[in-house]
Amino acid sequence: MQTTGALTSPFSEVRERASQRVLVATALITGIAGVTSFAVALLVIAVPA
Repeated sequence: MQTTGALTSPFSEVRERASQRVLVATALITGIAGVTSFAVALLVIAVPA
């Protein structure tokens, strides 16, 4: 019982860290996508004028 508990606790910590990294990565990707779409919209508005 003690060995299984010792094995599962670091595994759960690794899973939590991985999920946090995934959340940060998705936030960065969405932020970059938002900035690029905003820049494209500005270009589309500015080019005809």
